[in-house]
Amino acid sequence: MKACLTWFLALRPAYFLISLTTFLMATALPIKNGIFQLDIAILTLLVTLLLQSTSNLSNDLGDYLKGTDIQEERLGPSQSLQEGKVSIKGMKRAIVIVVMLTMIVGGILLYRMAKLFPSPMILVAFLLGIGGIIAAITYTLGKKPYGYAGLGDPSAFLFFGPVAVIGIYLLHTGEFHFEPILPAIFTGAITAAILNVNNIRDIDNDTASGKITIAARLGHYKSRGYHFLINGVAIVSILLYISLYTNIQVQMIILPALIPLMFFPYSIAQTKSERLDPWLAMTVGYNTLFAALFFTLLTTIEIHN
Repeated sequence: MKACLTWFLALRPAYFLISLTTFLMATALPIKNGIFQLDIAILTLLVTLLLQSTSNLSNDLGDYLKGTDIQEERLGPSQSLQEGKVSIKGMKRAIVIVVMLTMIVGGILLYRMAKLFPSPMILVAFLLGIGGIIAAITYTLGKKPYGYAGLGDPSAFLFFGPVAVIGIYLLHTGEFHFEPILPAIFTGAITAAILNVNNIRDIDNDTASGKITIAARLGHYKSRGYHFLINGVAIVSILLYISLYTNIQVQMIILPALIPLMFFPYSIAQTKSERLDPWLAMTVGYNTLFAALFFTLLTTIEIHN
């Protein structure tokens, strides 16, 4: 039982909320338009959570092997490898198992797609899936991890935004539409913003370890300005979507819910790096609550109008 709890915590389940946020935003769109396939929804949720698990485990292993997560100096929550609860060999084995599970579930999803889509689209989906696995692993693992070169934010934006949201919409509907683009920008931007808060917190430790994130390049002051920028992109994109694709009833409920998202950057800008963890948790949690509200409104009020 203790071992199960150790591995569950090693997966960093709190970050599953990021994947859930993207899933809820993406799945609401086809339901709003009268199209929903339960098996597709279950499979896409599983793939999303498995990719998140792969990323979390690989990130911990990569940072540990490179000496980035120094127990005495890190500001974030302690990790299983640092505490000696999980061995390097055990972590590598866990990553292999999770990747295999991802490929199995992804294979089932591809098989399901084969009944609906032409071969070229299946190939594109396969390549995106492989790309997602590689991106999840190589953020901090490998000889040249892209997370150490400041490419973590663009990758988070791409895979938690356009790839996930537009991809899930395509899987349900079988056709491309412009409607998912704005929600895709929103989920991609808020995910990049979450990663940026994490990186602002770790600027000093990351810089000393050679992990040059965008936040580390910009420094403590400018990285907070960058946070205003990407948070602003998220808010503008969802405001545009709400105004273009929803009715007045939805707008009256959802617009006030955006207010906290507008003020989070101000609080983060005024908070010292070592005290950012509560704001990081609050941002992740509120994004998921907003996504749940978005999902509820679009799948109830909208489809009955």
